[in-house]
Amino acid sequence: MALAIGRIVCAVSAIGWLTVITSGVSAEALALTCEQHDVGTPRGAGGGPADMTLAYDGEDTGTLTVKGPFGEMSLPATKQLKEGSDPSINGGKPYTVTGIRAAGPATVVMPDKAAIEDCVTGKLSAEDLKDRDIVFLAAMSCVGSAPPSAAAVPITADMEIALIATEPANLEIMAVYMKRTFTEASALPGGTITVESDPGCAIGTP
Repeated sequence: MALAIGRIVCAVSAIGWLTVITSGVSAEALALTCEQHDVGTPRGAGGGPADMTLAYDGEDTGTLTVKGPFGEMSLPATKQLKEGSDPSINGGKPYTVTGIRAAGPATVVMPDKAAIEDCVTGKLSAEDLKDRDIVFLAAMSCVGSAPPSAAAVPITADMEIALIATEPANLEIMAVYMKRTFTEASALPGGTITVESDPGCAIGTP
């Protein structure tokens, strides 16, 4: 089954409102509840998980507004629907997949870039520092120990959301993915630092 959704990695979170089309049902607002696990951004009360909200405004094209402890992002977005049926899904009954993609510049609090770079160079050998894949994995592991940046910094954000609706009106989350790339160049191989997130979400408010 082809989906308008990319690779899914790592861990962050969200509470969101998305406009979707369910099979046989008109457009409606739905709540997605997730936990925030991104260590390099401000935490919630008592230092525990903090929530973020997603709001999609539009039809085939629109804006995805993301609010969280890191700040706010307003990203141009598109929405696609795919209807189908498959014996292995929903007992062969029809289903509708809704895919939302959003991308654009933003200025938000991030895990501190210098702390990530210091962590990577401190844990890798000179030989490993030449390997972009090893450096990327090390940078992702260093996000957990990096403090929040002292101020909001410019980034490029990418988000992907996939939902599936089956008959009777039963909506499930297939994937939520967020990628944030520092605009400022890095001396590490690859020249950029990216934080990738895959929140585990459930439909409904807390």
